Amino acid sequence: MAKHIDFDDYFRNNDHQEIKQMLMDHEERCIMFRPENTEQFLTFIDDRGEQDLDCIIGYNQASNREIDEENKKWTDAQIDTFCATLRQCKHLVLFRMNGWIFTNEQISRIMTCLCEEAKPNLSVIDIGSNQLHLEDVRHILNILNEQNQNNLPSLKEINLVGNYINYAVWREELIDAHALGGLLVI
Repeated sequence: MAKHIDFDDYFRNNDHQEIKQMLMDHEERCIMFRPENTEQFLTFIDDRGEQDLDCIIGYNQASNREIDEENKKWTDAQIDTFCATLRQCKHLVLFRMNGWIFTNEQISRIMTCLCEEAKPNLSVIDIGSNQLHLEDVRHILNILNEQNQNNLPSLKEINLVGNYINYAVWREELIDAHALGGLLVI
């Protein structure tokens, strides 16, 4: 069953107290939801009506059983809908999408949309547990790096925990080698 994530409970168990302070008194502009599938998540966003969001948290809670994998996948039309929302989020502070299955093209489109417009307060991008591979992440980092100087000046963390990670390889090829490597949490 899908459920709303309580703002205070989420930040009570989270290390991002600075982000909590930035979001205080803006809870109504936060989407914090544990949907069972993509359509449920997009409907929840649409039903809220507010599109200039400060915080987007979407944890897919479908199990890891093969039968539930379809609930984690996005269609191109759903990506288009989600990107339309992202383009409106000028005050975004926290972007966290975990437990989904994106194709390389889809996650690239999301990251491009996330960076198209200036988001001066965006501090954390968390795309952990999305079955991303080294090449997916390298491509994402290249997109973010192109926009980081102008559109994402407050970016402090890119969280990739729970993806297909070989720590030694990722450290050598991303953390130590990429311009944004210092922001990675793996």
